Amino acid sequence: MKGYFPHKFNLPENQNYVGTYPDISYYGSEFFSQKKKKDFENWYETVKYDSFNFREQFHAYCWSDVMLLANGCLAFRKVLMNRTKKSENDVGVDPFLCSITIASLCHFIFRRNLLEK
Repeated sequence: MKGYFPHKFNLPENQNYVGTYPDISYYGSEFFSQKKKKDFENWYETVKYDSFNFREQFHAYCWSDVMLLANGCLAFRKVLMNRTKKSENDVGVDPFLCSITIASLCHFIFRRNLLEK
């Protein structure tokens, strides 16, 4: 789970903040769906008096973004390689080895899998 982060609290003067969790208004919950807002409010009630170290929380939140992106990339790679197999022995097209843009990837797949020789 990605968790919650007080994005509006991310100001130069707060970079070294250590104290209780920032006020609920710093989280941008006005943009959450009703369910997510309710879940957030329940979570916030359990942590609001706990210790909050901005640098540690910021690092953890950014790391979770990196992990989400990495897992998404791996899932995309797996699906694409399976969908572009030309035969049972073919491994398919690895998008991270053959191109650097989606456009060049699509062009490569089109030439490799769809054009007749």
